[in-house]
Amino acid sequence: MAEFQLTDLWKGIYEQERVASRIIEIAAKKEEGITFQLDGFGEVKLVIKAASGLGDNYMSDTYYNTAILSDGAHYKAFVKVLPNNPVLRAGAMSFGVYSREIGSYISFLPALREMMSEHGLTSDDIPLKVPRICYTNLDTSEAAGQAESSTVLVMEELSSQGFRMQDKRQGCTKKEAMMTLAALANYHALSHTWLKKFKNQDGSYSVPSAFDFAMNPMDIDDVMYGMLTKTITTFAKLLEHLGHHDLFG
Repeated sequence: MAEFQLTDLWKGIYEQERVASRIIEIAAKKEEGITFQLDGFGEVKLVIKAASGLGDNYMSDTYYNTAILSDGAHYKAFVKVLPNNPVLRAGAMSFGVYSREIGSYISFLPALREMMSEHGLTSDDIPLKVPRICYTNLDTSEAAGQAESSTVLVMEELSSQGFRMQDKRQGCTKKEAMMTLAALANYHALSHTWLKKFKNQDGSYSVPSAFDFAMNPMDIDDVMYGMLTKTITTFAKLLEHLGHHDLFG
């Protein structure tokens, strides 16, 4: 399937079936999944499995998605959605995690590749080791920070290509650490070179508006205050549930 068709497939699935807000419900169906008709693709069966366990991620809940077409073709994706935990979800919203990540994949990384091309360089010369993006959506509605949010990032599924998550308890080998540092060095070197194009004489920068998300520093006091005000009710219920009634006078 051509890449543009693959993008159309995941866009159609997530928009027609409102998968982002139903992802826990669909994952609970296990191998049964859900089956529906999708224009241009016919009958589609979608199976979703959790990709991480409790404590593996802070700012996202992650899932493996498999779309099975009527001709038997299987298409896999790795999906990130806002955490179901309301405290973690409030944190992700306060830090603007998805606006930054989606902006990076959709705007910033293509800009870096375009700059490389202008200088006659390819990904073989300076590898940017990031997965292909199949579909993104940043929900800005009233449901943006709720469980009904349609915010989602659908990307290339790498585990089926032999990649594995590192065991956090064991750490990585020297070779793996060097590979990671090399990838980060390429990214930061390209970012620094790209940013110099927009530097003003007074030391400030005038980047295109599409990249404002990367230029606005976060005030950690404001972020923490916003996160706490959104979650204080949840914390109070938790303390009361644990029997700390004396804290409420």
